[in-house]
Amino acid sequence: MDDKIDSLLPLGSRVQITKTGGTAKFVLADVAGVVKGRSARGTVIADRTEDGGFCITTFSIRDAR
Repeated sequence: MDDKIDSLLPLGSRVQITKTGGTAKFVLADVAGVVKGRSARGTVIADRTEDGGFCITTFSIRDAR
């Protein structure tokens, strides 16, 4: 699938986390959800912020149908 599909993920989209991992500084999560009516699976990388929250730095869709 073309990498351009990454731009189809609107801000505020909800996805289901299917698997997680990471370190004290970042979280890596496999996610699944629906993007503009298409099912999608991908990977999210989020950096941990000083206040304990997360800032998503990378979202990559591996598969969309």
